[in-house]
Amino acid sequence: MRSFNHPHHSQDELTAEGALMADQLLVAADKYQLERLRWLCEKSLISALTEENVCEVLALGASLNAVSVWESSLAFAVDHAEAVLATEGMERIASQRPDLLVQLFAAAKLGVKRGREICESSPMKLKLPGGPGAWG
Repeated sequence: MRSFNHPHHSQDELTAEGALMADQLLVAADKYQLERLRWLCEKSLISALTEENVCEVLALGASLNAVSVWESSLAFAVDHAEAVLATEGMERIASQRPDLLVQLFAAAKLGVKRGREICESSPMKLKLPGGPGAWG
């Protein structure tokens, strides 16, 4: 098995190879309940957010209940809204994950934390990472 930590890297970061695969490693870490690897992957994904990848990372964070990834992606997307709106990732979210559009709208208008509170109490019964009351 490959090592995604390297002796010359801090134990708090993935190697360059691991960082490139952080999304796939996060899925595996979630499946096998490898909390340390999960944390490293989440940290790597958050630090590598771009206008082009934020929608995919947001969807991944939501699907894996990765609250820090989800929150960071929402905040990043709101901060870079004009560029993010023009991406293919936004087109995919609009067609495949309308629940994430509602969450983005709430975060843009109310801020991430208040937007979460409103979405949790919404009659639409949105499924949010961490569930009700799990705000970090």
